[in-house]
Amino acid sequence: APRRPADGVAAAAAAMTLRELVSRLNLGGEAPALAEGLTSPADLSQQLADRGDFHQALRIRAFTLGRRPAIAWGCRLVQESMGDTLDAVQSHALSVAKQWVDRPDESLCRKAESAAKATKYNGAGGWLAAAVFWSGDSLAPAGVEPVPPDDTLASRAVAASLTVLLYEFPKPEMALRYQKFVERAAEVESISWERHDA
Repeated sequence: APRRPADGVAAAAAAMTLRELVSRLNLGGEAPALAEGLTSPADLSQQLADRGDFHQALRIRAFTLGRRPAIAWGCRLVQESMGDTLDAVQSHALSVAKQWVDRPDESLCRKAESAAKATKYNGAGGWLAAAVFWSGDSLAPAGVEPVPPDDTLASRAVAASLTVLLYEFPKPEMALRYQKFVERAAEVESISWERHDA
């Protein structure tokens, strides 16, 4: 049976045609033309990756996973590849993102906002903290009329984090590393998030 989407973002992505997905994510380059001849987001991601457009390939995968699984995916890859080499600010940002994956609540979204600001919204850990903040209820300060984040923001931040990570590797290794990233995404997608919270 088809797996239940992890959240509203994943559900919305699953209901889109490829043309709609490309438009929603504002993808450029070869993505619009490629989407015309393909049938699934996974195929489009792979075609883009095969052409060296890893960033847009990662954006598609992160969006279709849904917010929490995508951030879990990013945290796992960054921890495995860079965990011991991150500076204190980036490491703290990664730690906050991992806390939110385990316990997604608004207080941690606000903590992630501070962590992302400390990184100047940059770096592998900083982008994951930003993704958490952009998965919260509002972009506005507490006590102010809520401003819900656009549903593509978190996936953009996860893709930025993983692009930073990917470019840590020599260019000849990037395609192979991208395939490892995709394998990890499939592992994360296989988790039953309802059971994970039980």
